[in-house]
Amino acid sequence: MEFVRVTRQGAMRSLDYWFTPRRRGEWRPSNVLWSEAARALPNVAGAPVRSEHVYPLNLLSRDLLAAEPTVEAFGRIVADRLVLAVITVEEDLRLGAAGLSRSMPAAWDGRDPFDRYRAAGLDVDAFASRQTA
Repeated sequence: MEFVRVTRQGAMRSLDYWFTPRRRGEWRPSNVLWSEAARALPNVAGAPVRSEHVYPLNLLSRDLLAAEPTVEAFGRIVADRLVLAVITVEEDLRLGAAGLSRSMPAAWDGRDPFDRYRAAGLDVDAFASRQTA
């Protein structure tokens, strides 16, 4: 079996590939959730949006390293915590101002990865696919 060495920065760049519009109205993957404010922006390259890991990647990495090294254990963690969203730059700044850029709220119960968005005042209930906007 051949392994490919990938740096974290390289992996992030490859993830960002999926958020680059190919043609007007075509974003990938289509199941990524967009904040209401991000969906309201025009679908053009350079729009002030950020692709975001709802559950911070540094915490996901920590969870994977601490887990039992089985496909099942990794699969559960990834299925529960690897959630992607698109938010505006302003919403991203709100996460930072709340001290939640790379962490979850102190009272987080481990269930809902969107809790840091709620703690920063983002309307999680209004998040939806870009195609439904």
